Amino acid sequence: MKFTFRIVGPAALVVLGSTVALLVASGATAKSAPENTKAPVIASQGLITVGSTLQGDRGSWSGKEPISYKYQWARCDNNAKNCKKIDGASDTSYKVVQDDVGHTIVFQVTAKNADGKATANSKPTSIVQSQGGGGGGGGNNPSSNVVDVKDVGPAGDRLVVDKVVFNPSTVTSRSVPIHVAITVKNTKGKLVKGALVFLRSTPVVASIPTDAPTGSDGTVSYNIQPQSDFPIKNGYSVQFFVKAYRQGDPTLAGIAGTRLVQVATHKP
Repeated sequence: MKFTFRIVGPAALVVLGSTVALLVASGATAKSAPENTKAPVIASQGLITVGSTLQGDRGSWSGKEPISYKYQWARCDNNAKNCKKIDGASDTSYKVVQDDVGHTIVFQVTAKNADGKATANSKPTSIVQSQGGGGGGGGNNPSSNVVDVKDVGPAGDRLVVDKVVFNPSTVTSRSVPIHVAITVKNTKGKLVKGALVFLRSTPVVASIPTDAPTGSDGTVSYNIQPQSDFPIKNGYSVQFFVKAYRQGDPTLAGIAGTRLVQVATHKP
């Protein structure tokens, strides 16, 4: 009896009596280095000034697990070219400094596994402006719309939690941190700098950040981590309590302002 065999790839053919066995050589598994399938992004930017906090998202990657990630922020020229790494800026968030004025910022992600590594960049931000903003018609001074928290209070003036922005706006995963940007004004509509902000989910199903002061743009940003009992359900929302206050004021008095807000959830 005549047999014809065709062997493709690294393998060995062994004939034992009437038994034919095909032995595939070890090490024949194809390598799968990381590949970026969705570019990194810098979340909800708007006007970027000194003191603003940028939040980076690594995007999506394919490749053999486990994959480790490293992050780097870079400062580029106003044409988003000639980028240089910013020393010490190797986290998923970055607070804009004076040296960034007139430049754009890029978020860089490097993914690595046993088979190799790859790097991908976000699109650049808009050009960073100095504190107080980058212009506006009529000769108005942007800083006139900002008041220090120590000057809030006369004639019944109080703090107001003006805006709370969640990113993502709909939470679909417990493993991805939630970026929360909170803007504080007074009752006269001016942005307030130096106001401390407390943030907590109700009930507590996410990490509670340390109270931090608003910047010159009246905004403070937090990254909070959903806990294992954070509910991910369709048509559901998680409620958060926000309080803006002045350090040293009595707990039940002073100029504090509070607000209840919520973020939607959705099961993938």
